[in-house]
Amino acid sequence: MGKCKLVNVSRNFTQDKTSSTVIDQLGLELLPKDSNESPVFLEFYNANNVFVFNIHLQLQAKWHKLITSQLEGK
Repeated sequence: MGKCKLVNVSRNFTQDKTSSTVIDQLGLELLPKDSNESPVFLEFYNANNVFVFNIHLQLQAKWHKLITSQLEGK
């Protein structure tokens, strides 16, 4: 793999004059060095499947840091 990209899918909404952001999906997309290969998506959170959110955000950040450091040779 060549790169690791953070993926955060969210939407904004307003209720009672208060604007909020809801995160629907968190993941990492591993992009191959060879453009002929398909990227790999690692899903950490999907609002349709999971009810606990906080730990998933921390896990996503942890794995992004680990994978990126390995890809950069650090």
